[in-house]
Amino acid sequence: TTFRNVSGFGLQGTLPSDPFTSLTELTSLDLSNNFLTSPLQSMSMLTQLHDLYTSNLASSWKMQINSIPFLHQLHANQSFR
Repeated sequence: TTFRNVSGFGLQGTLPSDPFTSLTELTSLDLSNNFLTSPLQSMSMLTQLHDLYTSNLASSWKMQINSIPFLHQLHANQSFR
């Protein structure tokens, strides 16, 4: 899988890391239109992730996003409150 779209699923709080640990080939991830308060603990394992779409993220995501090695584009809307 190279693209995962969970935009607008009504996700809140913290996502479990388990579903993402096996997606090491993921190149694009859309988490927008959810209300996630904590980053994925396994964010640094997404070594092929190039595009990340986000919205309504808490500032705790900043450090985890910085740990993604090949992130080219961050599409953030109303993030880092």
